[in-house]
Amino acid sequence: MEVVLDTEWIPLKEGDIFCSPACGLGCTRVNYEDAIVAGYELACRLGDGWSPRVWENGRWNYQACKGTLTISPTKTGWKALTTTRPQFSSSGPTAQGVLEDILSQGATALLGLTKDLSAIGALDKESKPTPWAAHDFDPVEAVVHDDKLVRDFAVAIQHGDAEHRGWLFDCAEAFVAGEPLPAPRGGSLT
Repeated sequence: MEVVLDTEWIPLKEGDIFCSPACGLGCTRVNYEDAIVAGYELACRLGDGWSPRVWENGRWNYQACKGTLTISPTKTGWKALTTTRPQFSSSGPTAQGVLEDILSQGATALLGLTKDLSAIGALDKESKPTPWAAHDFDPVEAVVHDDKLVRDFAVAIQHGDAEHRGWLFDCAEAFVAGEPLPAPRGGSLT
């Protein structure tokens, strides 16, 4: 298979301009360098596993990415977005705040789904066969409330200062116990 490169999106340098023909809005080399630095700094502040992404579309833009989650600056603060189904999104004044909100949304959805499936007996190995049985799919194995998995997830996403990392572990423990998540604490990212 031949790979075709869209040369219209390759930026060209002409004096202070560093812009692709497909954009054509006069993006500057300074804007590009600022986006590179800001993207790297954001990814570093968010912690291990985060990567910067820089692209051009009307200007040079940046975001930090980890898995299906992206965090990007807006005119008034920050936005976070997942590409999962269901999709989660958040907007707010700090990158740390939108990250915490997305994590809370995901944990709440997971807890709700677990409770719903448990209520209908879908998580009970002794329950009657379900339509999944005909497809060699075990919903207990797919959705089971795995305490170790939740705790491992808290370790995988740790970021921020020691107090904030402690909050992440406390959230995992509260989730495992079926309790409300504690209020965020610790240093926040700006």
